[in-house]
Amino acid sequence: MTADEVLDIAAIAEMTPGSLGLNCATFVGLKTAGAAGAVSASAGVMVPSLTLCLAAAVFIERMKGNRTVESILKGIRPVCVGMLFAAAWTMGSPLVFEGGLVMWNQAALMAVVGFLMFRYRLSVGKT
Repeated sequence: MTADEVLDIAAIAEMTPGSLGLNCATFVGLKTAGAAGAVSASAGVMVPSLTLCLAAAVFIERMKGNRTVESILKGIRPVCVGMLFAAAWTMGSPLVFEGGLVMWNQAALMAVVGFLMFRYRLSVGKT
């Protein structure tokens, strides 16, 4: 494949719904080996993560009721919340702090939206 073809595939993969890696693999498989290549490439990208998720689900289901495992999972929850806050801070701070100045209108909007989501238990809609 040429560099232009790779750029075209990346551009098309960005425009289509789904993960970039899966879309790129599907398009590369299609380009190199037709429909069978697209199916094989898609499976090659999905199978490892699906296998790990399935193994984790089976493990957690088998360990339900085990006090040690439940304690470990209970301890992981605050870490997950902290990671979410860290990601929100990393993504949101450039919107609020620009050039050493606080953008009060954006900070206020973020605070109001955060309060409303927390107060009324709003969430992202499920599709």
